[in-house]
Amino acid sequence: RDFIEKYDFRCLDLSLFEKYSKHEKFNLDKCQLRCVKINNSKNSMISLKSLNFNSNKLREFKLSNLTTLQYLDLSKNNLAIIKKSYFHNLSQLLTLKLEGNQIKKIEPEAFQALKSLRGLELEDNFIDTIFSFTFEGLQSLQKIDLRNNPIRVIEANAFLDLPQIEEISILNLNKLEFIEKNALND
Repeated sequence: RDFIEKYDFRCLDLSLFEKYSKHEKFNLDKCQLRCVKINNSKNSMISLKSLNFNSNKLREFKLSNLTTLQYLDLSKNNLAIIKKSYFHNLSQLLTLKLEGNQIKKIEPEAFQALKSLRGLELEDNFIDTIFSFTFEGLQSLQKIDLRNNPIRVIEANAFLDLPQIEEISILNLNKLEFIEKNALND
């Protein structure tokens, strides 16, 4: 941590840490990071299971080919949109924390590649619409937390095909006005 604080990185390419490839966890919280790029195309980070980028200043990130990653914390950053391209080949991810950002929009199918995801935390953001197919393909998802968002509209098929879902937390300071027919159907 002293190394990172000393150099005050703005954009971090985690491939710089390849010599630590046997580590299971990287904790990079509170490092003032604005962007993170990780392309594990060489499969050098074969042991990485946990990444913590909590309380940075991330506006963008790109994670790819982290096939062993199970836990990702991107909470309390400056993310405003979740793009479909953000999560490529994170097939073992179980928990994704995105709470406390400035997220206004989640692109449809943004989470589609996260086949093993069980928990998705999106509370305390600025999401006002849950678009159709936002959570499509999350076959293992058990819990979605959307509390404390100004959600006004939930479109049809927004929560389509979630066979393992146990809990969807939506209400709590929300401004829900309209739920389209079939929004909660599987």
